[in-house]
Amino acid sequence: TKDSILLLSDEKDSYMLYPQTDSTFFTKDRDLIFQFVQDAAGKPVKIIVKENGAAVDELMFVEKK
Repeated sequence: TKDSILLLSDEKDSYMLYPQTDSTFFTKDRDLIFQFVQDAAGKPVKIIVKENGAAVDELMFVEKK
């Protein structure tokens, strides 16, 4: 939601993500935008990462079984 702050991390980096819209978040320390993409049912399926306005990566959600 627009009032949420998210923490996104992997093996080497961690980012505090601040809401820009309900599905788009930004970082304050770098020019990065994280756009959460949902399917028709509203389930998140991927994150598009943009740096300086250009898409640089896509992260797919994988369900654990």
